[in-house]
Amino acid sequence: MKRQPTVIALLLLACLFAGAGQAATKEKSMAKNGGPNSTLGTPNATYMNINKISTYIRADGRADLDVTSNNSGLVYPKGSSKTAIFQSGFLWGARVQGDPQVRVGGSAYRTGLQTGKLLSPGVSEDPNLPKNRIYRVRPDWRNADLSSEVRDEGRSASEVRAQYERDWNEWPATDGAPYKDIDSNGAYNASVDIPGVSGADQTIWFVCNDNNSTNTQNLYGALPMGIEVQYTIWAYAQEGALGNMIFKSYTMINKGTSQLDSMYVCQWSDPDLGNAADDFVGCDTSLSIGFVYNAGNTDATYNPLPPPASGFDFFQGPIVPSAGSQAIFRGRVKDGYRNLPMTAFFYFINQDPTLTDPTQGAIAGSSQFYNFFRGRIGLTGQLFQDPQGNPTTFTLSGDPQSGRGWLDGQQFPAGDRRMGLASGPFAMAPGDTQEIVVAEIAAGAIPGVDRLSAVGLLKFFDRAAQLAYDNFFQLPSPPPLPKVTVTELNNSIVLNWGNDLNAVKETETSNTRGFRFQGYNVYQLPSASATITEAKKIATFDIPGDGVTRITDQVFDPETGVVTGKVVQLGTDSGIKRYLQIRNDALNGGTPLINGIRYYFAVTAYSFNPDPNSVPNNIEDPLQIITVVPHSENPGIRMPLSYGDTASVDHAGRSDGAAVPFIVDPSRTTGKSYKVIFRNIPERFVYGPDSNGDRDTVTTDIMYWYLVSGTDTLYRSNNLGTAIAFDPGTHNLAEDFPATFGDEFSYPVIDGMFMSVSGPAPQLNAARSRYVSGTDWTTAGGAGRFTASPSLFSSQVTAATNVGSYLGSTGAGAPAAQFTDVEFRFGDNGSLTQKAYRYRRMGTPNNYRFQDYTNVPFQVWDVSGATPRQLNVGYRDNNNSGAWEPSGALEILFVATSTYDGDNPTTFTYGTTVGSDANSIPLGDFQLLAEWVSANGVAADIRESRILVSPNRVLTVNDIYTFTAPAPTQNLQTAKNDVSQINVFPNPYYGVNTEEINKYQRFVTFNHLPDNAIIRIFNLAGVQIRVMRKDASASPGQFMRWDLANESGLPVGSGLYIAHIEMPDLGATKVLKLAIVQEQQILDRY
Repeated sequence: MKRQPTVIALLLLACLFAGAGQAATKEKSMAKNGGPNSTLGTPNATYMNINKISTYIRADGRADLDVTSNNSGLVYPKGSSKTAIFQSGFLWGARVQGDPQVRVGGSAYRTGLQTGKLLSPGVSEDPNLPKNRIYRVRPDWRNADLSSEVRDEGRSASEVRAQYERDWNEWPATDGAPYKDIDSNGAYNASVDIPGVSGADQTIWFVCNDNNSTNTQNLYGALPMGIEVQYTIWAYAQEGALGNMIFKSYTMINKGTSQLDSMYVCQWSDPDLGNAADDFVGCDTSLSIGFVYNAGNTDATYNPLPPPASGFDFFQGPIVPSAGSQAIFRGRVKDGYRNLPMTAFFYFINQDPTLTDPTQGAIAGSSQFYNFFRGRIGLTGQLFQDPQGNPTTFTLSGDPQSGRGWLDGQQFPAGDRRMGLASGPFAMAPGDTQEIVVAEIAAGAIPGVDRLSAVGLLKFFDRAAQLAYDNFFQLPSPPPLPKVTVTELNNSIVLNWGNDLNAVKETETSNTRGFRFQGYNVYQLPSASATITEAKKIATFDIPGDGVTRITDQVFDPETGVVTGKVVQLGTDSGIKRYLQIRNDALNGGTPLINGIRYYFAVTAYSFNPDPNSVPNNIEDPLQIITVVPHSENPGIRMPLSYGDTASVDHAGRSDGAAVPFIVDPSRTTGKSYKVIFRNIPERFVYGPDSNGDRDTVTTDIMYWYLVSGTDTLYRSNNLGTAIAFDPGTHNLAEDFPATFGDEFSYPVIDGMFMSVSGPAPQLNAARSRYVSGTDWTTAGGAGRFTASPSLFSSQVTAATNVGSYLGSTGAGAPAAQFTDVEFRFGDNGSLTQKAYRYRRMGTPNNYRFQDYTNVPFQVWDVSGATPRQLNVGYRDNNNSGAWEPSGALEILFVATSTYDGDNPTTFTYGTTVGSDANSIPLGDFQLLAEWVSANGVAADIRESRILVSPNRVLTVNDIYTFTAPAPTQNLQTAKNDVSQINVFPNPYYGVNTEEINKYQRFVTFNHLPDNAIIRIFNLAGVQIRVMRKDASASPGQFMRWDLANESGLPVGSGLYIAHIEMPDLGATKVLKLAIVQEQQILDRY
């Protein structure tokens, strides 16, 4: 027993020396150490994290290295904490005129660069200038949802947005940073122009130079070469290929005085794919890509996900003269040149005696790396040889999926690899510029995509992206991402993306390069870092009536390794909806949501291009995953309304329409009084062209509805499209004809209410139309004329809005708001009469010439008011008999809205030729078409009767809808009463919590806590082991977790514990008992 301390001390000493030996070995193998760093402007590092990749970029040229821990820095998929690349950098090597020693510069584990530009040969900017820093912009920073960056970077939204704003305003365009010159004045204007790569969703820029011999010699022992490099790094927020990669442009300028000959460039990386000890690397010479993949089917870091693949591709190599060729350079085609592809792929192995890392800090390192650049072994300068002894500059160029060719693992076991893609040789005279563009790609980490399929998927992404690059990234963008708010309710949640009306408009009017907004998808996911392949689509809302439902596109099939057609979007023409209540867990058999449990959802928008040659033909937003926790009402809060309720509405006016406030978010109702009112706004519409190519412009009133509260106008609708009901003559409305009334695009969500305003079509109302009295003498069974549109009385009556379906050229009818309840009155044998305007079809078939003012065997009355009013009527005498007859011979009646003229006809209004004088709009106030048909078609068939024809009562400026939606209440006494609901779960804790994702995140959850509370945990001996403080700013909501640790951060033992909860705002306390049974701890971290 007394010897135990000595044994422990010896063990500790052995561990210490073992660690020192490992550290020394790591340093000897050029391991991951930084070397000296220059002081830089602030910030000197930032994240590239707009899509599925999240990685660090430093202002000294080093990339993919975690700036906080110096560990692997490229996370894929973003949010998973799983890393695919340890570090990467851009290198170059050349023979400098007059120096027999080759030189290598750039960045690898160490950097040979400093920030800032080269002003002249040998003269560089002060790297400590504030402007010599790293810049990051995104074009939508002002209104963008930054929650993804907030989670990824551990900063607040205000901090992230403030840095975006600063970088936008200070964008170093004069130093070479790219921007879109909106005002075309050749100078960057932060208030007008858009910084960054045009069309990209995130851009990083900085500039470095090698004019610091301390840095260059610390790198690989060489002197500076006079190189300035402008780094532009950008990415796209999309699903598909572009959402799984970032692009890096290295613009190199020789600002020295010496010719650089036999020059090579290299994209180097140390690709620790999860666990560094089980990696393979390889290349595909046809794609100029180098990649890393896992040697085994599982990886300790990525498990339970299958390991991905990652790599780099020379999208644009250096240019060299080549007669008759074309190169891509600085975003344009350059004749007489070609882009060099990858000319060598090399690898080396950590601690291998031959394929070893070049020596850092010594000139031998430059010679070794230059050998690698040329496709030779670094130490010997000999060409690589494949397993058959064939010399090659491309190592490991086989196909891992088929198993053919030279593959990693045939000569060396899996291990910690480095790899490099080189391109050259070329020359740079003083003043020359070269631009190299590299893509950094990741693929896989998806259930069903194994380690080898991930390589195939990587190449599929690479091909798609190369095509995009070759077309200068003239790419469509997905619709702007919906802005989603969440309401957490009792055993349910509501996702709402209709609150921000400006954002809705931007999303739903999106149209880029033939890709138009098509719909929304709603997904449930298993975790906050899940990918779309793990998601379950629970709803799709797409544009109604356009026939675009199943969208099939070309996708990569991981099982077969080939590209095949697959249904990727499955709409139903259901119509657009911008909210969804979710009550069930789609990932667990549809079981009800459980209060206090975290669930994960995402809402995306997608667009579609109907061009059959478009690949892809649809683009969808990347997932923006939202964490939600359903729960009962927070302490003291009561919501008088529930999801799905409708507020009581008072209506002043005659319309059959409705204004319905449907409660979507009961937590956001305000208690204010609201009104829905209507206004007519004069607008101009263009008709045509006709057969002569002429267009007509008509100015008419268009009705809009407004949601107002007091003096505030909360919303003005899209126009209702009710003013022009049909297309007169052969003219066609232009494409900007107003939207159809009732189009759900115009329905907003305001103050927690989905505001639905609907009105009837300007047609007849079957429920109110009827025989009032007398005998039904008309013939039924389809004897009437009006069959092509809504009509009544066996198709014998229809609204004037349908006139274009039956007559060629006529004037437009009266506005639907002027339609009245019309009563046709008949006497036996046609004994009840009035005068009518008679028209005869003659000459041009579509012209109806006014004849005379003559008797008809009926009367027409407006019975809408208390005092009936007789109306004017006209008819078409189709057989030129001089009288109207109920014969079915197209003796069509035109019922006007004007008061009956009696014995004094208004020939100025009605005595014109319908059609030939259409511009004067004859019969401009007619509201009905009727053609009463009897058995024999003569007046003697008519019997005493009254027939009421009632129209739909459309919305007018006289309609007003008024309502109030009660707001949630908060009451101190209610909050005190709610103390009884405070609990902790799971209780007892039996070694596991269903929400725990690993053994290092043990916890129980307290619920129904007020904003401010102090939780003290005691053991049964009365010893306080932990104090936790909840405040509204740091811990909003009613939940708080205890990580089952004491104040020292050590796990507590199994046993019974007492939780004393103090609530100072309520003057109340609560005591809970908690049983904890810990599982056996087997440590694998020390």
